[in-house]
Amino acid sequence: MKQLYILIITLMAISVTAHAQEFGGGLMGGVVGSQVHGDSYVGFNKGGIYAGGFVNLQVNPKGLLQMELNFIQKGSRHNPDPEQGDFTEYLMRLNYVEIPVVYKYLTSERFSVEGGLSYGYLVHEEETFLDREIYADKDFKKHAANILVGFYYNLIPDLEINMRVHSSAIPVREHSSGAKWLLNRGQYNFAISITGYYEL
Repeated sequence: MKQLYILIITLMAISVTAHAQEFGGGLMGGVVGSQVHGDSYVGFNKGGIYAGGFVNLQVNPKGLLQMELNFIQKGSRHNPDPEQGDFTEYLMRLNYVEIPVVYKYLTSERFSVEGGLSYGYLVHEEETFLDREIYADKDFKKHAANILVGFYYNLIPDLEINMRVHSSAIPVREHSSGAKWLLNRGQYNFAISITGYYEL
């Protein structure tokens, strides 16, 4: 809860600063589906929220540099399927406060594309199997780095819809065996978010 209060206060400060400096700025919020490469499950089955604020600066006629401060819920989920004889239930919750920096390029009057990086700090972790908490051999890393790509659609003035792909650039946790092979260095977050961006 303390992290949520800090986030709200920081977002208010961002909005005030944006207007004072005549930058663009506003609030964003939406949903995210995620999975973890390197665990035993596949599919974007772990739902969560994605919310925060942003400031941006026009750097050329078609380009914006944008920085954000966001809260995002990632992880992995496997639900039981009794019809297939699968009674296992698994849940990994990884909540981050992230600071994305992206370059946004206007491709047409309504569409924009983006690419960038983000730094994340893990504020909450939880892993359960059959509703019992797991204490794994390897700890989750507190610091995360991500690669971001996405696009925007301008729905109405001051409101855009964004679809963004988030992929870990470094592992969030090593494999329990400690095995590493080429680019497979451990477990990686992979998520897709759909959010609305409202310019204040």
